[in-house]
Amino acid sequence: MEQIKKAIWDKVKEANKLVPKYKYIKNMILTKAEFAKTTTNKIKRFEEMQKMHLN
Repeated sequence: MEQIKKAIWDKVKEANKLVPKYKYIKNMILTKAEFAKTTTNKIKRFEEMQKMHLN
């Protein structure tokens, strides 16, 4: 998992060079769990953010 995170983070750093500073990706969380989704398959962002803050 650590190797995957490093590989993705290297790509993120490359992408960050192409966008303004206020759009930089500053952190990421990798998980194997599915996102909670609505009936129209949209990610329930508020619910996912709540999960992250509880852990």
